[in-house]
Amino acid sequence: MAMGSGSDERKWELDLSDAAVRGKDAILEAYNESFQRLKAALLREKFTPDRKHGHLPGVKPGDSYPGRGELCILGLHRAILAGIDWVAKDVLGAYAIVLSGGYKDDQDEGTTFWYTGQGGQGPGGVQVTDQKWERGNLALKHSSETGTPVRVFRGGKHGTGKVITSINRRYVYDGLYLVKEAKMEPSSDGPQVCKFLMVGMDQQSQASEKVEFGALGKGGRCLKAMAHGVRLALEGKESRPKKKKVVSDCPDALATARLARISALSQRKGLLLPDLSFGKERVPIPLFNETGNGQGPPEGVDYIADYQFAPGVEELTYVPDYQFAPGVEELVEDVLKEQSDAFVNSYMGGRLCALDFNKHMVKRDRELTKQYESYRRTTHKNYSDEGLLLSTDAFGVVECLDTCGRSCRHNKRVSQGVQLPLEVYMTETKGWGVRCDVDILAGDYVVSYIGELITEVMAEGKGENGQYLFSLDHFSGILQEAEDVGDEKMLQEVGDVGAEKTLQEVEEVGAEQMYRELPEYKMPPPPPKFINAGIAKKSSTLSVA
Repeated sequence: MAMGSGSDERKWELDLSDAAVRGKDAILEAYNESFQRLKAALLREKFTPDRKHGHLPGVKPGDSYPGRGELCILGLHRAILAGIDWVAKDVLGAYAIVLSGGYKDDQDEGTTFWYTGQGGQGPGGVQVTDQKWERGNLALKHSSETGTPVRVFRGGKHGTGKVITSINRRYVYDGLYLVKEAKMEPSSDGPQVCKFLMVGMDQQSQASEKVEFGALGKGGRCLKAMAHGVRLALEGKESRPKKKKVVSDCPDALATARLARISALSQRKGLLLPDLSFGKERVPIPLFNETGNGQGPPEGVDYIADYQFAPGVEELTYVPDYQFAPGVEELVEDVLKEQSDAFVNSYMGGRLCALDFNKHMVKRDRELTKQYESYRRTTHKNYSDEGLLLSTDAFGVVECLDTCGRSCRHNKRVSQGVQLPLEVYMTETKGWGVRCDVDILAGDYVVSYIGELITEVMAEGKGENGQYLFSLDHFSGILQEAEDVGDEKMLQEVGDVGAEKTLQEVEEVGAEQMYRELPEYKMPPPPPKFINAGIAKKSSTLSVA
């Protein structure tokens, strides 16, 4: 491990005394025990030391931790999500940073590296707006001016396995670094970003492992960031507490349950609204403020139970490379049906019921080679009889429609909406939060992440001011990755795609590479482009405008 350069070594000495190490280990032990009881948040105020610069007692360069929670509870890096740990009142600068491949303009060269500031990112890790000298960026700038060192952590995948999981993910403490330079310059995407030259202090730093863009999945494709086949609930081995039952489908029973819930809520202190959803969910979602700060319900909040289209988005519909003139669609109706049936037979196995489709997948999975063992389904069921998801699936969970019979009632968990007794409440220091009145079991459905549907153009500049963006490009991302892999392979072989290889051939090479890593038949097919060929077979007199 290479050591960095710097000064004031005695001021930032390590404290590795037995008492310091025992104190650190005690905090981690309490954190791990409480995490299993879903009460880890209670420990931060009890155990976490005040923010301070330099090494922390009992911690040395080279120590590694499985997650950001451990860094937070020990006070090493108290910001759970942000890359820069800072507070506005500390004029000395930032306390710590995490280098985990979240920004493509990071340049990791060991004990000397360029770190990109925070803000301005859009979907896919693309820089869409200029960064500013504010928040963590300003704190790091102050660090460069005062010469105060910053704790550096590198995050990435350690060990074997293609997918990042809690088992092979690690954050390594690489010691103290000085911010030698702070500047603003254009990013690789165009907008301005804050850049910081980090140099390790002599005998106080190391460089554990080079971090590349997307090291922990941020900005990368969903398949790489999603652990497939993680076992959650055990069928027949885990059940809900007796006091909590799955909500009935009977309208009268639903109404009775709602009234009973609202009546019970009205007896509790701090109730602001008995149902924030105003009947849009099967169970009421109350709003509480028990802090005594006098704040009422948030203004301008409109609860939605399904996606909402932004102005102009609803009119954007998928149109293949053709449009029907009046009377033409009737002429090719049988062609359309033929192609639709071909889709159902090729991907769905001729089955429209989701459970039948899963049985078809299980049957095909039995033929998988050892190469694809991680993608093999063991059961056609998505959920246990108690409504708990049995395991994760990178290709999604297919639920049954209302047209399915009673035998499919356990395969409609997400489509039934919220069923847990969720509550929105005012916290002491963090604003509004969400809690649950009962323990949430592994595999339980909580709520869907929904919001306003917008286009990529509309998304530019919206990732700031508390707004969250989520790209709905999971499967298209996998297909795009296949094309990218094909491009890369072709460039290695011929130096340039050029005229020697058509785009279709390049995509086929990319697809072939991808299907060496995942079973082809599990991928939902892309939108069809077959219609013109079908119409041509039907009538040579038709033309497409």
